[in-house]
Amino acid sequence: MVMEYLAPISSAVGIVKTIKELWPAKADDNGIKEQLSLLMELLLEAQQSSLAIAEENLRLRQQVEDGKKELAAFTDFEFREDVYWRKGVEGPDAGPYCQVCRDRDAKPVRLHRRDDNGFHGWFCKVCQNSFYQQTRSTPEMAYGSDSSWGF
Repeated sequence: MVMEYLAPISSAVGIVKTIKELWPAKADDNGIKEQLSLLMELLLEAQQSSLAIAEENLRLRQQVEDGKKELAAFTDFEFREDVYWRKGVEGPDAGPYCQVCRDRDAKPVRLHRRDDNGFHGWFCKVCQNSFYQQTRSTPEMAYGSDSSWGF
């Protein structure tokens, strides 16, 4: 990819070299050889600048791709029942994920299941928060540190 940026400049450098070689040594024609030498220097500078620009472009493209991946990782979740769930994912990888760790640190941290005294819920081993609902037909969610679960 970098070479396609440099190809026109490389061709121009080659043409200047050919002209200098073909030009008669004794002929000066008002400083044409001097002007060709100056043109050659400028083309070489342009070639170096183009290479630096191409490398910077490649670096920036990589940053954009990395940013897209980070954004996708953050937006691939939906918030429901006071926790995060992965969109379009079935099975245990769907979630739940800790709301506190996700919102505060932008880290997807899996929650661990916990059933205790009629409550079904999840516990985060990173931030020590509990997310639980009573096992009834209309669940009510609550969260907070719950040392009674033994964590």
